[in-house]
Amino acid sequence: MNRKGNVLNLILNRSVSLFGAGIYSVSLPLYLLQETGSLAKAGIFFAAASLPSVLLRPFLGVPVERSNRKRILVLCDFTSSAVFFSLLLLSRMELLTLPVLAAAGMLLNTISGLFGVASNVIFTELNEKGSLEQMNGLKSFSDNLAGIASPLAGAYLFGAFGFASVLAAVGASYALSAAGECFIRYRRPDKTPGESAPLREQFLGGVRVITSSREIFSLFFLVMVLNSFVANSDEIINPGILVQKYGLPQKLYGLSSSSFVAGTLAAGLFLFRRRNACPPRLKALFLLNSAVMMLIGAASLLCYNLCPRAYFPIFLTLETVCGFITTCVNVPLISFFQIQIPVEYQGRFFALLSFASGLLIPLGVSWAGFLSDRAGADAAYLINNACVILAVLFVYRKRKNGAPV
Repeated sequence: MNRKGNVLNLILNRSVSLFGAGIYSVSLPLYLLQETGSLAKAGIFFAAASLPSVLLRPFLGVPVERSNRKRILVLCDFTSSAVFFSLLLLSRMELLTLPVLAAAGMLLNTISGLFGVASNVIFTELNEKGSLEQMNGLKSFSDNLAGIASPLAGAYLFGAFGFASVLAAVGASYALSAAGECFIRYRRPDKTPGESAPLREQFLGGVRVITSSREIFSLFFLVMVLNSFVANSDEIINPGILVQKYGLPQKLYGLSSSSFVAGTLAAGLFLFRRRNACPPRLKALFLLNSAVMMLIGAASLLCYNLCPRAYFPIFLTLETVCGFITTCVNVPLISFFQIQIPVEYQGRFFALLSFASGLLIPLGVSWAGFLSDRAGADAAYLINNACVILAVLFVYRKRKNGAPV
């Protein structure tokens, strides 16, 4: 199998496992609501299941760099498959309880974090630098395609056949993904002298990679800001505007996320076909993205009194544009990190990036909820994106060539 075939194998099997994860993520809340009848209990469940993974993420980079990345991917998917088939067996024996599900969620979230870091590093190793952005575009398209199909499949399986069928389907998807990953031809690079250093020194080495370059540190900071201020759209902003303010029927609410994903799919194809190197226009894309999000909030304020029925089509159009621009930001950004950061440090870097992002998202959601209760979701969206624009302008100050300081 040639280099491109290896990359396509990785992308395909990654999407297979993401498809299974998506089925589970849409079915689990339905199951919890069915069993407990309480959204508050469901919230506590998800917080308990995700917290250990978030706290462990900074330390996942070192084991990824010390090990064979392909073996990590295969082991992660096979272990996930075994967990789901074990849950299926407990379900058949009527021994599946919420504490068991929570413990399984802690393990699965940690495995998912480890898989994500290893996947980013091996993706860099399998690609040539000149093709990274193009293949990242294809990966984005494939991941989002799985993101569209999996909620539909999960809702259908749960409604028609019950939670046990969901566990069986997800376990099978992870097993299929692991089997496919076995065919990736990969040879781990030779060990570097730094790998024999103590764990503490290796961890601090990952921190120094971030702080040693102003450009990398600035973009790392912007990713944290974006996750804090605008990663709360699905949980707070969109339902606050569409359902709470405009009274949109819940059966139409799913179109909001579908329109965003449609934009990401179009952007993924666009980036795959473009074949250029990473563009130095991230500043303009950051600003444009926030400007479109501010238009969503401003249109809500204007349409509510003038023409409420016009808002939903406007929202769907702007949300599609937003999905397109967001992907045009994320793909070159990840490609930039993969090109600029030496492979031997990428495990630690992406682990720290995942930790910083995961830690700030809950804070951002809480802030958005607090602000929306007092000023309205649309006003909160305007304020949050204004903060993002100020952060972008601050980071890119005093530069004439478009790169951050």
